[in-house]
Amino acid sequence: MIFPLINITVNDPYMSVYVFDPVYIISNSGKGAETHLSELAGIDYLLVFYLSISVIHLTFSFMNLKRVQKIRKQSSLIDKNEIYSLYISSNLESPFSFGKSLFIPLIYKGEDREMIAKHEVSHIIRNHTADILLLNIITAVQWFNPFVYLIKGKLVEIHEYQADMDVLKCGTDIIKYQELLLFSQFGVAPVISNSFHKSLTFKRFIKMENLKQSKAGVSAIVLFASAILLLFSVTSFSKSVIPDNSSGIPAIVSDQLFQTQKPDSVKTLPYDLVEVKPKFQGGDAPTMFTKWVAENIVYPEKAKKDSVQGRVIVQFVVDETGKVGNVKILRGVTKEIDAEVFRVVSKSPVWEPGIVKGKKAKVQFNLPIAFALK
Repeated sequence: MIFPLINITVNDPYMSVYVFDPVYIISNSGKGAETHLSELAGIDYLLVFYLSISVIHLTFSFMNLKRVQKIRKQSSLIDKNEIYSLYISSNLESPFSFGKSLFIPLIYKGEDREMIAKHEVSHIIRNHTADILLLNIITAVQWFNPFVYLIKGKLVEIHEYQADMDVLKCGTDIIKYQELLLFSQFGVAPVISNSFHKSLTFKRFIKMENLKQSKAGVSAIVLFASAILLLFSVTSFSKSVIPDNSSGIPAIVSDQLFQTQKPDSVKTLPYDLVEVKPKFQGGDAPTMFTKWVAENIVYPEKAKKDSVQGRVIVQFVVDETGKVGNVKILRGVTKEIDAEVFRVVSKSPVWEPGIVKGKKAKVQFNLPIAFALK
């Protein structure tokens, strides 16, 4: 559902915003229209689609967590201390770590197993699992944002560079270590874990020659800060999500409703502080005007014939004399439906303007009207 906003602008640099219930125009006869404000009065399919994809991402992450648990049950614990628990498995194809657990296939013996253990212990000490889990949550929230996947990929690279650096700092022979990387590039590990990433193998070979801890650490911090900023950017833009106190249904307000141009000097004034609220036909403006609109709008015959449904957002201004003007269609459906909305709003009777600080104020409305067929 989309809620209209009222922006009150006066000669003094103040503006007031008020949110009220939407209008739903539902018809099956073509003789008129009626208003429905029940919980069945509209579905935001875009929100449903967004949430569905987010749930898929979270489900995929949950399935990988279950897979790690299954691998742990099927593996043999051969070493455990305060830092890590080492598991060996004959069914595992690729080594990986998750949390404080590291898993190594049975095929790795002696020095190879030791080098792999050093690599995975580095992931554990640096708590790379927490990074990956947080990035998975951010991805579920911002799956539509390509920069999330870029940051996720770069963070994985830095994780591997840091682990390689720690292994080589222990005095490990670089040639033997590179040979081990080539040998272990086949196999699959859970995507929520840290593993020998085969796609990064040759990049890591190059990086090993001049890898420095300070650069890797700073890069990781920068990338993680970027990911957090992306998450908060969605939170700030999600001012469009507002609870509907009348029916308890989630309400989505289009970003267009917040794009009213105003000078930087304009200050937000709580609507409760408006001295005299705008009135329509002697009553509460939101209630009375939406009722009047519903009673006067006729669902266009062509739109019904073509089974056209949709939501129109119309903007208009009630000036200091109470007259309606500057009618604009911010978001339309078809020319027939848009024209009908424009016609009805344009012929609105005179309002009683609101008063702020003793002065009559211009009032701008952004009113959404949803057209639906039974």
